[in-house]
Amino acid sequence: MGLIVFLAYVAVGLMQLAAFIDGMALYFHIGTILSVIIFLVTYGVPLIGALFTGFFTFYGARYGWHWEWWQALSLAAPGIILSIAMYLVGGLMMAFQRR
Repeated sequence: MGLIVFLAYVAVGLMQLAAFIDGMALYFHIGTILSVIIFLVTYGVPLIGALFTGFFTFYGARYGWHWEWWQALSLAAPGIILSIAMYLVGGLMMAFQRR
């Protein structure tokens, strides 16, 4: 099970990197190598970097790959989507729990 989660994590990360590269190419008209360097530098910055990479990942998936907005958002911010889903499931479990 751990191997499957790890492989899914790596696959999503590579898709985010590819969408970020497309987003940077569309918005700033820069090349792949410079985009990867910018991605690696900004990905390590806690809040500003996450917003920066998330925006260009969304932009690349939405306008570069022509995905729907909700598909691009789920690629750019999967942690937020999963957190909201877990909060909803936890809340529903508490609401319907027998006491």
